[in-house]
Amino acid sequence: MVLGEAFLASHTSGPPRHVHTREDEGVIAASGILTVHLGDQTHYVEQGGFAWMPRNVPHHFENTGDEPVHGFGVIAPGGLDRFFAVREE
Repeated sequence: MVLGEAFLASHTSGPPRHVHTREDEGVIAASGILTVHLGDQTHYVEQGGFAWMPRNVPHHFENTGDEPVHGFGVIAPGGLDRFFAVREE
């Protein structure tokens, strides 16, 4: 399992629409309102709310509001963190 923290400025998008085939992803909004597009549905995750994005379901998220979003995420099982690792040469 991978845990992470993220900040999303107002009127900005996270990663483009994508699908995980091995991992499930969840996010808790600590502040702001996160707009989560999951399949053909849209959810608004307010402070203290949680969104679950299961594997094999296209998803993306964005901050369409005027306030920044501060959130905490989880990806399970672990391993996807290697995709984001910074490689030193």
